[in-house]
Amino acid sequence: MRFLIFLIFPFIVNAALPVIDGVKLETKEVIKDVHVLAANKDDSIFYLATYKTEFHGNFDRALEYVLDFSKRCNNAYKKERKLTTKDFVCTHHNDNLIESQIVKELKVKDENPELVDRFVVKRRIWNKGLHSYNDLVTVKKIATNKGEKRRLEVSYRLLKDEEAKTLIDDPVPFDNAFYHTVGTYRMAETDNGKILIDYSYETKTDHWFLTSSMIQSSIYSSLANGTRYAVDGISGALLNGSK
Repeated sequence: MRFLIFLIFPFIVNAALPVIDGVKLETKEVIKDVHVLAANKDDSIFYLATYKTEFHGNFDRALEYVLDFSKRCNNAYKKERKLTTKDFVCTHHNDNLIESQIVKELKVKDENPELVDRFVVKRRIWNKGLHSYNDLVTVKKIATNKGEKRRLEVSYRLLKDEEAKTLIDDPVPFDNAFYHTVGTYRMAETDNGKILIDYSYETKTDHWFLTSSMIQSSIYSSLANGTRYAVDGISGALLNGSK
């Protein structure tokens, strides 16, 4: 994601507008078919970006791309890597990501029978300075709709230091201007060979600069671009194979 925005989902639909923490969000922009909503609460701003699309192709290959976090980075930052080898070649370019490391062995188990996979991603980012944080990624089965063979939900959620330490032994320190983020892919394979993608990203910040009215249009644009980046790469993976 660009502009150091990394994305959430838990919202309640009410009168066609989502509500987060009791605050109804309003549509601010529709950019590249991405709906960007926002609302103020106390000293924070909540943002939500949503985008739906569909592809023809192999569902497993699309899922593989979505979960391929370790291959999303910027080769120009390879000398700054601490978690991964400097000769590793990123196959999915991301402007701000120095590196991402997947940790599969978690200290706390989740016994949810619908759970398919669960792991932590340690991220180091360069965006006008070094930043880092940990995401908890979960993959679970969810109920299908008519005409669908299967449906999965892939979500990644920002972890604060205390929670990260309960899951892995050596998390990177939390250093991010957005204190709450979750991104969610709802992916379905249809009977006629389509892949349906419903992606959403929610984030919150109380950073003095990012809550300034002067830069809100830039943040909306960054959210839209980041959302399209999160989804559009799937089509490339389907065409070229997720290597």
